[in-house]
Parts: sequence; C-alpha cells; structure tokens
Amino acid sequence: MKKNMKKNLLLFVTLVSVIIVGSSTTVNSESSKVNCNYPQYPTKCVCPGSCMKQKDNSSYCLVKKCYKWDPDLNKCENDGKDRIAALVLQSIPFTGVFGSGYGNIGRWDIFAIYMSVVFGGCLFVCVVGCCALLCLNDSDSSNDESIKYDLPVKCCINCFAFIWSITILVLWIMGIVNIANKNVLDLNGCELSN
Repeated sequence: MKKNMKKNLLLFVTLVSVIIVGSSTTVNSESSKVNCNYPQYPTKCVCPGSCMKQKDNSSYCLVKKCYKWDPDLNKCENDGKDRIAALVLQSIPFTGVFGSGYGNIGRWDIFAIYMSVVFGGCLFVCVVGCCALLCLNDSDSSNDESIKYDLPVKCCINCFAFIWSITILVLWIMGIVNIANKNVLDLNGCELSN
C-alpha cells in the first residue's frame, strides 16, 4: 500500500510541476497584437514601434520575439528575464558557486556546468581519497612503505583541492561578470532585462 501511495504521489507532483511550467511559458497572442497606424495612406500600415512587424497585410502588427509593447508609454521594452534577480543570486557566495543565477534565467545548460564542477569535484575527491586509504592501509605493508607513499598522495589530493577551489572561484566571478554585463541570453534567447 505504501509503495503504491509513494508512486502515486510522485506521479502527482510530476504532473503538477509540468502543468505549472507549461502554463507559465505560454504566450498570449492577443497581447502581442497592436493596431496599425495609417499616417499618410489609408492602405499603408505603419507599426507604432520598432519592435513590431505587420502580419500579412492585416490591420495589426505583431510584437517581435524578446520584446513587449507598453501601450501607456507607447514604446517597446525588452521582455527578457530579470537580470537583477539573477545577479543577486549569482553574487551570494553560497548560491553563486552552484550557478543559481543561471538557473534563475532558465539557462540550465550553464547551471549544469556549475553543478558538475562542484559535485563532480566532491565525488572525485571522495573516490580518490577512498582508493588512497585502501591502498595505503594495506595490512601486509610495513609502516616505512606506507609513509613513503603517504606524502605524494596527500600532495596530489591537496593540489587537486586547490585547483578545484580556484576553478569554483573563477566560475563564480565569471558568472557575476557575465550576468552583470548582459553577456548571456535567457532561456528564450532574449537579452536580460533591467
């Protein structure tokens, strides 16, 4: 009974998350339609903003990808993900080393690079450390032989830990700089807003 309940709960959570994500990414086509202006000729449509394009000789213009039309200000605005929220998340050391700023703007590919560096390094240190302990703590070897191999192994592990921590630090700072300078696009290929 418990096993079946866990399976149903997992299925429910998965379906709810898919529905939530699917509903948040839908685009309202009515909000991207803007009526044409006819300043000189009654048959020549002129779109009110540079971010629009007339749709097949119709009486309305469609807003281009990565833009939105502000009818109150009568101007085009960038419709990318918020840069400030991503920058704040990337700037906090605890969340930034995991690449959460990139996760916030939907760049899961770059987020995966950060996660693989952090947790891949952890896994590598654990595996190498366990292998070194198994090899060096062999009961048949004498203490002199164990000491002989102990120092190079510790040196290699410390060198890897140093290189790994420098890599994490460089990725963290590089993420802050890239998001701050808008050198990265969001999930939809749009420039970050703000």
